[in-house]
Amino acid sequence: MLGRSTPREPVDLDLSLEGPAEKVSRRQAVIARDPTTGYFEMTNVGARTVFVDGKALGTNNRTRLNDNSIIQIAIIRLVFRIGQ
Repeated sequence: MLGRSTPREPVDLDLSLEGPAEKVSRRQAVIARDPTTGYFEMTNVGARTVFVDGKALGTNNRTRLNDNSIIQIAIIRLVFRIGQ
């Protein structure tokens, strides 16, 4: 789970530690590996649109993540890396 941690709702990756995160939902996105395909996917569970490789990902939508995919949530940009 990516988002903004609170004492009552911790997240795995607290984006408030990465910079101004007022526009990041407490629970913004989930990244998981699809057991059938083996691909990593991100689902936007937050209220605001996020971007993956420059493409908009609206609420409750999912997209595949590739090695070096760029995830943008508000003004925060992350690079998704798949370990070798």
